[in-house]
Amino acid sequence: MAQQSYPVRPIRVVVSYPPGGAADFSARILTQRLPAALGQSMVIDNRGGANGNIGNDIAAKAAADGYTLLVTAESTITINPSVYASLPYVAMRDLTAITQITKYANVVVIHPSLPVQSIKDLITHAKANPGKLSYSHPGVGSAQQLAVELFKMTIGTQITGVAYKGGGPAMVSLVGNEVQLSFATPPSAMPHVKGGRLRAIGTTGEKRSPALPDLGTVAEAGLPGFNVMAWIGLFAPSKTPDAIINRLHTESAKVLRLPEVKDLVMGMGTEPGGTPPKEANAIVREETAMWAKVVKSAGIRID
Repeated sequence: MAQQSYPVRPIRVVVSYPPGGAADFSARILTQRLPAALGQSMVIDNRGGANGNIGNDIAAKAAADGYTLLVTAESTITINPSVYASLPYVAMRDLTAITQITKYANVVVIHPSLPVQSIKDLITHAKANPGKLSYSHPGVGSAQQLAVELFKMTIGTQITGVAYKGGGPAMVSLVGNEVQLSFATPPSAMPHVKGGRLRAIGTTGEKRSPALPDLGTVAEAGLPGFNVMAWIGLFAPSKTPDAIINRLHTESAKVLRLPEVKDLVMGMGTEPGGTPPKEANAIVREETAMWAKVVKSAGIRID
């Protein structure tokens, strides 16, 4: 199919999460602005459930013609294959990344009663008190859980994980001092930080977050190479023609460079993406391999 002839009818965008979350927010950034460039409408189809697997499966089995796309969190592509005993699709075989829409580092947040002011302090305190600290996360196999498990592996000590049903309840438990720390998403953590209920001591990206420049990174604190970035991606069935993939990337990248979009995204504590398809797929391969090691070491499994 030639690039000029695509699209000739509306495009369905499957979002593998319910309305209101980061994936839905990212999908709407594109679907509200891409139709003008593509000359066709885009319809969001929220298919939440099973940690993203329901929506992913629908997109993986759709016709590879550019008329069914997927917006999902990278963890559903890179972590789920290692966590679930079996899945009805194979992410790296059946889906291809078009671009990152939004990306963000996790924020390392602690309860203010913890005698810690920095990531370095946290490492020292955790090593001196193995097994005495606990962290909250929004569910088994979540990116936030895996980020702390990687941190534990890297510093060589024990911190106990406590699962909650979503990011909101995980933050409430930390505010209530049921646990002492969390590696949380900026949208769920920063309102509590700004309200003085939690203390932010760092971020998990390789470089400082442009949205949170005052916070140092875990890598800066003496763990070089530690780099955990979460992102929301635009995907297509894997045999979608290159011309269609490239057109969708080009137009999406233009949208993500708009000043109004940048302001909107940064206001959520996240960054706009726009990564080329080749780079986005390389990141998927690297992160899938990295998380497989962490999942195996931590013994995380969902049957």
